[in-house]
Amino acid sequence: MVRVAPVVVLAACSMAHAIDTFYMTVEGNNAVQRVTVPETGIPFLLPEITHASFNRIFSLSTRAGGDLLANNRGSCTGCASGGLTDMFAASCDVLNGSGGADAIGNRNPHGVCVVGDVAYMVDSYNARIVRYILSDNAAPLDAGSYPMPQAPWGGRGIVAAPQLGELLVADCCNINGIHRFTLNADGSATFKGTITGNSMNGPHNMIWAPWGELLVGSFSSGGVVSRFRFDAAGTAIPNGVITGNGINAPGSLAFSDSGELLIFNNAAPTASRFLFDAAHQAIANGTLTMPYRAIYAAKVGQMPAMVAAIGEGSSQCLGGTLSISLVGASTQFQYQWYRDGVPISVEDNATAQMDTLTIAGVQAVDAGEYSCNVITTCGSVMSNAIAFAFCQGDFNCDGGVDGLDVDSFFDQWENGSQNADLNADGGVDGGDVSAFFERWEAGC
Repeated sequence: MVRVAPVVVLAACSMAHAIDTFYMTVEGNNAVQRVTVPETGIPFLLPEITHASFNRIFSLSTRAGGDLLANNRGSCTGCASGGLTDMFAASCDVLNGSGGADAIGNRNPHGVCVVGDVAYMVDSYNARIVRYILSDNAAPLDAGSYPMPQAPWGGRGIVAAPQLGELLVADCCNINGIHRFTLNADGSATFKGTITGNSMNGPHNMIWAPWGELLVGSFSSGGVVSRFRFDAAGTAIPNGVITGNGINAPGSLAFSDSGELLIFNNAAPTASRFLFDAAHQAIANGTLTMPYRAIYAAKVGQMPAMVAAIGEGSSQCLGGTLSISLVGASTQFQYQWYRDGVPISVEDNATAQMDTLTIAGVQAVDAGEYSCNVITTCGSVMSNAIAFAFCQGDFNCDGGVDGLDVDSFFDQWENGSQNADLNADGGVDGGDVSAFFERWEAGC
């Protein structure tokens, strides 16, 4: 049996920004505003971005390389219109062209987020998540949809939670909660459950903090950002709220390069600023007067999250084949997989520099922690580690721990098989017998 945890890739553009630049959407304005926000001083308005397909833009996201994704709600609420525009970029944060838009059957779509080269859009009135494949110099390609648990109109913001291997969708109007979807290796999404409580009231937009916490802004509660942390089993645990410092109907949340949280308020053209100490406690850092009341904001130069998932049909038995795939992998990226912090050479494994790591003929010595260094045009980042271990007591992998496992173990131990090297010391000897019975008596 194999136990795995999702691989995380969170990357930011490696180019140093003395001033952070944010893309912003404004109610009723069919353009994307660009605003520079210094660590101190006054925000400065840059020329807006326009495109023929922009139509009641709600949310924004960015793709690796700097592409801007704009989610259009369409000409009227509930109409079968609206979709996704991909504004192409040539480098980490410089727009140089425009893509197309998809508007087939969507009804009042709201949030959008990106995982590698895949975009996920909340199609609110159809109560579904629409998946798009992104590629250079082409319109987003509709690649299927996945139903929401509540209908018909509650979906708002969406965010990728790479440390959970999930998509999280805010439901502002049915339950005041967050729907959880597991990201599968093929990029599909499966409903998992719902998070409620902790002062959420009309949740719209969210952000996944770099330290693995979910921050949720609520339109209807005036000035509350709800915090949730997650334990080792992925259970959501309320972690208090962020209030004060001018928060008023928080429309969007974004982190600057320096790690400061900016909460863009929808009830007033302001941004509330918060720093975080070593224990991740929020510290008010004043407010900014913004040129507009932002519905949504996304920072220039941030790369989308990536999530690894175990491949379909992977063996859970010694001697089988295991694959770990990065969902939404891009041809723009380069990869280097590591085991226990040591790079895996392509001579030892031909897939060590691919987006999917494949381990054929798995042996006990393959147990360890695997991570991947992802190299992009914006720099590189190391993923978190994915633990890979076997239930060694179930040696024959029949789902039970019994005498048949003892027979199976000794058959291979007596033949000197590396599968019997359970203590991973390079030899098959009495130490492996002790290691086997320790796990066998423990039931795993």
